[in-house]
Amino acid sequence: MECDDLGTLVHLATRTDVLALVPCAVGDAHPLALCRLLTVTTLAPVADVHAIWLGGRTLSPSAQRAIDLAKRLGGEGGGSA
Repeated sequence: MECDDLGTLVHLATRTDVLALVPCAVGDAHPLALCRLLTVTTLAPVADVHAIWLGGRTLSPSAQRAIDLAKRLGGEGGGSA
């Protein structure tokens, strides 16, 4: 499920069996209704991220910054659409 309203996600997570990924501050604000799932791992988190845009189009400055940041965080300097 995708939702732009954090309050709706918290409502669903506290009243149904929906598992919500929310910022720690949200969990801290609802300590009786939400609990953290503790994980034990020695590996860095992994995300498979793709950027897609129309060929020949100029990216907005914010889109270019987001792509550059993703490349730096991923340790990769290459790749384009």
